[in-house]
Amino acid sequence: MTDAPLIPLAQYIIERFKQQGVKHLFGVPGDYQLELLDYFERDPDIEWVGNANELGAAYAADGYARVSHGMAVCVTTFGVGELSALGGIAGATAERLPVVHLVGSPRSPLQKANALVHHTMNLPGGQYNRFYKMSEQISAATVVLINEPDDGLTDAIDHAIRTCVVEGRPVYLDVPLDYNHREVSAAPLATPLPKLGEPKDFASIQRTLMLPPLDTVNAQVTDAIVAAFDKAKNPVILADLYAERYSMRKDVRALVKAANVRAFCSPTSKSLLDEQDPSYAGAYGGNMSVSACADEFEAADFVLWVGAMKSDTNTGRFSMRIPDGSVEMYVDNTKVGAAEYPGTDMRRIVPELIKRLAKVAKKDALKVNPDASLAVTTKAQSDAIISQEWMWSRFGGWFQDTDVVLGDMGTSAFGMIPIALPSNAQYHTQCMWGAIGWSVGAALGASLAARMEDPAKRTVLFVGDGSLQLTVQEIGTMVRRGLTPYIFVINNDGYEIERIIHGPNMKYNDIANWDYTMMLPLFAGRTGVKHETHSVKTQGELQALLEDKEFAKPDRIRVIEVFVPRGDAPPALARILGRKM
Repeated sequence: MTDAPLIPLAQYIIERFKQQGVKHLFGVPGDYQLELLDYFERDPDIEWVGNANELGAAYAADGYARVSHGMAVCVTTFGVGELSALGGIAGATAERLPVVHLVGSPRSPLQKANALVHHTMNLPGGQYNRFYKMSEQISAATVVLINEPDDGLTDAIDHAIRTCVVEGRPVYLDVPLDYNHREVSAAPLATPLPKLGEPKDFASIQRTLMLPPLDTVNAQVTDAIVAAFDKAKNPVILADLYAERYSMRKDVRALVKAANVRAFCSPTSKSLLDEQDPSYAGAYGGNMSVSACADEFEAADFVLWVGAMKSDTNTGRFSMRIPDGSVEMYVDNTKVGAAEYPGTDMRRIVPELIKRLAKVAKKDALKVNPDASLAVTTKAQSDAIISQEWMWSRFGGWFQDTDVVLGDMGTSAFGMIPIALPSNAQYHTQCMWGAIGWSVGAALGASLAARMEDPAKRTVLFVGDGSLQLTVQEIGTMVRRGLTPYIFVINNDGYEIERIIHGPNMKYNDIANWDYTMMLPLFAGRTGVKHETHSVKTQGELQALLEDKEFAKPDRIRVIEVFVPRGDAPPALARILGRKM
């Protein structure tokens, strides 16, 4: 038996990334990680995607992780680069997305000498311990290789990646420039690390808390849920964001089928359920919800809430009405009424519930009230202005079965809430972190991930004019990478969501008046890349465009500027703010 070969540490990192299914890296080059990037560029199985700035790279990694249902990587340089990415990394933490923030730092002798090099802050108390401590506050793990023993480097790298995929949150990995070439054993690569979606092993937690063995607790939880479900006269299922984050779409849909009850998503978990199935009852978000959807949900006497996420923007400012005795399921805890079961994981319990609930399924639960239909069939009036309510209902009929749809955290996110999506579409928004402009970078990452799976998949982005101005540079990256998303720019002349919240006539909610149809000629003009722009101001113009069969083909990047009136809001946003539109 021969010893395992030695390989450069940078190559070890690459191999671990590839084992996680990573095929693209996002970031901006900087002198402290250029030699690391050499290794990536030489590897035929992984591709560097250069971004316009680090914030856009972090957003792109966010979108890539969402659509690939796996790990993503954002590469920055020490100090100036890594701090520029932190807003996006914090968003990935809030939204529970597995992103490795890989940072190249100065050579180890310089760090050990506390040398005053560029990108440091020239402050007393050390030059090299400030930035990673900032990231420590928003990362599931912070690994700084210069602080690790020489024989523990691969263990430290593995710890970072394992934590990233098991916790489903970003981690920070700092690699000094000279460490890239250090030789390490390839032996650990023979043992794969966990993948995203695999249940945790809570055995150590159970022992520490002196709880019964996990199998016993899981059985108790399952029994309790089945008993509560069986006792209920009108149970429903609420499938929420964290079930989506931990790759439970198939399990959740199977659970709904087994239980034979009406099922609701939340505003952040749209597309987790089959929204064309008779069981689907709409997106419930408390006071944000369509009245028929809210009435049906609030008539339930038991809710099985899978992957609960209780933020203000997901619950209609905490206006959800959940009956006593209901169930909340997480990856590290389950609540059945007033009882809690720490350490239990919905990824282990839901498969058992699928088997058990089928035996006590409700026979008449899917009799749908015809008045509860969410379909809107208002006919276009050729010269009428485009209202928020009409526009979103019209888009609902244009989506295709495998579309990847992104709605920025402005009026777009609220407009999409009641729109029933095709069965296999994906929808993504960022309601928890809520950074306007997130969707542009995220659409870049989402497009790459979607193209890996199926080159014919369409990526559709809805972004407001104000949001777009924060991150518009990444459209240039889309052009350079040959991506072909549809970019619908909702032009309501400023920060409309802020105006609706406060200050409708205040100057701080105004923005520059761009001509958005000029963006693609700017970004693609010298490249020869096929592109197309449209400007629509009436219902008839938008209707004609969406009915055009050539327009439906994702064979080029498109920007569509859609004009809507100032002061108009999607009904869901108006409802949550108590306004009548």
